[in-house]
Amino acid sequence: MKKKKATLTPDQIQCLKNQAFSDNEPGTLLKDFSSLLDFIGPGGIPVSGKNHLIAIKLLPQLNQLMSHPLDVTLKRPQQKSFPHINGLYLLLRASGLTQIAFEKKAAKLMLDNKTKRKSTRTILRLGWMIVMQNVRKGIWMTIAAVH
Repeated sequence: MKKKKATLTPDQIQCLKNQAFSDNEPGTLLKDFSSLLDFIGPGGIPVSGKNHLIAIKLLPQLNQLMSHPLDVTLKRPQQKSFPHINGLYLLLRASGLTQIAFEKKAAKLMLDNKTKRKSTRTILRLGWMIVMQNVRKGIWMTIAAVH
């Protein structure tokens, strides 16, 4: 399967050039994405064996790091119970910034070695470009609705 190179229209490129990027602008998405990257850190985090989702025991802690934590009253909430975390996770995986590493029988979500050399600002701009590209297709509407 051949990878398609993402292309932006001249209007999208101009929009990105004019956009101010900070923790709270153009929304809390960049701050939350940065929080997720910091949460994963150099050591990675455990993920489930089959679908490689974030471990259930880590979800409440990660939820509290978000700009707008959700009040989930379920006894055993899954990743899909936190749509903002799930959306950020999908963005992270689709961007290629992480990889699944196997240590013995346990799977971990790790930052890609190439990613460690990039600055956070570059990573966040890349994430925002992916969001802009996919909002047109309706893929990331969940993230926009939550934030």
